[in-house]
Amino acid sequence: MRRIRGSGFTLIEMMVTVGIIGVLVSLAFFAFARQRPDSALKRAAMDLYVNMQLARITAIKQHQQCGITFDTVNNNYTISIINKTVNLSDYGFGITYSSPSGDTYSSTITQNPITFDSKGIANNAGSVAISNSSNTSYYRVITTTSGVIRLRKWNGASWE
Repeated sequence: MRRIRGSGFTLIEMMVTVGIIGVLVSLAFFAFARQRPDSALKRAAMDLYVNMQLARITAIKQHQQCGITFDTVNNNYTISIINKTVNLSDYGFGITYSSPSGDTYSSTITQNPITFDSKGIANNAGSVAISNSSNTSYYRVITTTSGVIRLRKWNGASWE
């Protein structure tokens, strides 16, 4: 009787391969899970920035004032003319108004909404800061009276 040598993998080779794949998948999963809160916060900050730009452009386009009102109690903001309300809680991960210094936004914005006129000029200058529930990252959207809107990230020591 002849013995035919089989080609293929042994059970031990398969178990080692599956084990290595399992370790790599678990490392990738935990890395991804760690990035999700920061990703949601960045998306919320970008949306806030874009919505402030939208309010400015809408005011210019429709030749009337368009404002953004921030509601820290209900954790949302509303753009007046288009009646668009954005809830920060919809992004998940406990995103709320917060900054590294503990204030939510500058005093001028807490007293008045940001309002852009038909020329795109803001009624006041100020900033709005948001963070996730673990306060691992912060973003701030700044508005100047000339209508310039900027997005900044906290690097641990200053806004970049």
